[in-house]
Amino acid sequence: MPLVSVIIPTYGRENLLRRAIERVIAQTWTTWDRIVVHDASPDDSVGSVISEFDDPRMRCIRHEFNQGAPAARNTGIRAAKGTYIALLDSDDEWLPEKLEVQLGLFEDSSSEEIGVVVCNIISVRTMGGKIVDRSLVSKRPLNGYVYPALLGRRNMRPTSTILIKSDILDHDELFDETLESSQEYDLLVRLARDHHFATAGQRLVLMHLHEGARISTSAKRMPGMENALAKHSPELKKYPVVLSSHHAVLAVRYCKPELLDIKKARKHLRFAIRSAPWMPGPWVWYMASLFSPGLYRRIKFAWPKNLPFGAWHRLENRQRT
Repeated sequence: MPLVSVIIPTYGRENLLRRAIERVIAQTWTTWDRIVVHDASPDDSVGSVISEFDDPRMRCIRHEFNQGAPAARNTGIRAAKGTYIALLDSDDEWLPEKLEVQLGLFEDSSSEEIGVVVCNIISVRTMGGKIVDRSLVSKRPLNGYVYPALLGRRNMRPTSTILIKSDILDHDELFDETLESSQEYDLLVRLARDHHFATAGQRLVLMHLHEGARISTSAKRMPGMENALAKHSPELKKYPVVLSSHHAVLAVRYCKPELLDIKKARKHLRFAIRSAPWMPGPWVWYMASLFSPGLYRRIKFAWPKNLPFGAWHRLENRQRT
């Protein structure tokens, strides 16, 4: 039975870390080792949680100073011994059959080209320690050669859904520690260049949206998205509609009340127009933004969904498979 190395980066969050560790122990697939990367929490709460578990399959690596989640994941991956690498954020949970189902796709596949298996999630929103919403989330499946489609994705599969063959990871090119966010997008796009993907349709991860900070809701998200887009722009320029779509979405985010920066929104809309000047949407949205951010948001979200982004992805997948 192949060994799975489970990487859990953590900074504080002792109660959440305890829950994450318990969910790994509860897996129906038992051939795993677990590496908790202690990213220099200001107190010893992480150490006290780890000491509660007398399990020879668990290791702990401590950073001397706080380096952030991407660096902590990289530390764990470099120390891993497993045939597969599974990533689990300390504030998320796995359902018991998560590893078994995903490994089954690797083992049952006739294609040796599969390097990454992902799954769907249940989004859990918590306020004041109480669950206020549970949403079943199913994204479009990623099966086969998905590089063109992934280039156009913005909402990637959460890190906790990803299972990777360890031998396809270049230890010099793991998570990009210079990106403030969008590290999953960057890594998965790079892996998709040379390896096929598979998707477990089941919802096997509980992703918690709580009052503690997640990178997806923090001020770091926008610069990270912009820098990831710039990093992959040479390839994206081959797909002008997708590049235009990325800039249009960044413009929407900069028009949200909590992030309002109309100058940056208009800058991204100008990029969207230059990328694909034959697309009518960015022209209309730019004109709306000259009046007010609210008008732009209303027009953008009311815009017909029949623009050829989805059709373009399907065409590109057929052409490049």
